[in-house]
Amino acid sequence: MADAGDRAYVRPDAEARRKETPMNRFALALCATIAFAAVAPSAAQEPFQAAIVVNDQVVTFFDLDQRMRLLAMTGAPQDAQLRALAEEQLIEDRLRRSAAHAAGQRAGPGDIEAGIEDFLAQRGMSEAALNQELARFGVARGALEEALAAEIEWRSVVRRRFGSRAEPSEADIDQEIALGRAPQEVRIAEIALPNAVRGEAETRRFAETLAARMADGGDFADAARRYSASPSAAGGGDVGWVPEGALPPEAAQVLGALPVGGVTPPIDYGPGVLILKLVDRRAVETGPADRDEVRARLRSQRLSRFAATWLQELRAEAVIDRR
Repeated sequence: MADAGDRAYVRPDAEARRKETPMNRFALALCATIAFAAVAPSAAQEPFQAAIVVNDQVVTFFDLDQRMRLLAMTGAPQDAQLRALAEEQLIEDRLRRSAAHAAGQRAGPGDIEAGIEDFLAQRGMSEAALNQELARFGVARGALEEALAAEIEWRSVVRRRFGSRAEPSEADIDQEIALGRAPQEVRIAEIALPNAVRGEAETRRFAETLAARMADGGDFADAARRYSASPSAAGGGDVGWVPEGALPPEAAQVLGALPVGGVTPPIDYGPGVLILKLVDRRAVETGPADRDEVRARLRSQRLSRFAATWLQELRAEAVIDRR
């Protein structure tokens, strides 16, 4: 789940990202060798052979292995869906970076360094601790830098492409202030089911059955741990508090009609299907209306929606060859 356009729907908040403990990290490292042994390139799959071709961009088996290790390091569940999640992220990264490069947007060394600093701050880690974790999981630092570059370049090209259209007018700001509309946040849990695991038709059927079971009182956290391909699966699908405006319109609309504790029907999100649970809802306390704050909030919401829609369009137009 960065903003909504950065990854699937939403990204866990800082509090959720800090749930990782030394014991969790030890457990993940302990099972990493088992998980990766099952997907390591075979003799017929040399590390630098193409695993996936996205338009004219190659994803090698080495890239795939490194992304799986990076996902494990950041808390993704160690199961059969880890590879599918890594593939989906790498496909989207290639699409986002291609779009950014075509517009002349490239992350420089300073941008990458700032991205590393933000990565450390979000997780409460030191540089030494990061290096230790990279070594423990067998992640090359370059793999982390490539993932961060994709995020940085995507945000940059989205701002360049949609910035003027996302800018609220003075009338928009006046209306927001006049309505006295307090920003809303929702706490959600998610189950992400990529089509790559079961195929599109079977994924839809499975999602409908699972959503009905969850709506009937099933254990959502247990289902997320068992079936979700999202990094949030390790925490029972808990995404944390998310600004309502950061959600794509189709998700916001469905959640807006749900009572707390309700579960959505399956929602298509490009590479798969998403099931959401509305854990809680709250209004964000604010002081006297500040025009700059309102302007920034409206701009951010609009950019998130533009980005999500554009990524779906890029995915729909792409030629993807899984080797």
